[in-house]
Amino acid sequence: MRVKINPRGARALLTSEAVAAHLDERAERIAAAAGEGFAVRQRPDRVRRYAVQVRTSDEEGRTRQAESNILTTALDAGR
Repeated sequence: MRVKINPRGARALLTSEAVAAHLDERAERIAAAAGEGFAVRQRPDRVRRYAVQVRTSDEEGRTRQAESNILTTALDAGR
């Protein structure tokens, strides 16, 4: 069986409001699990797909990430 991807359909899905809301929700859960010093950055201006990042937002977050790799442990909250 061969699968042929419809590029317009895939792009419509990857830039849809439903996918953006789902990714935002998951990123918020990860940031909450990571605790203080982490924030969600939305990237709606991506051309081919919506993107979201959980990033350090202050010196405390950067220190916690460097010493404890807290974002890796917080990933399970986004599943």
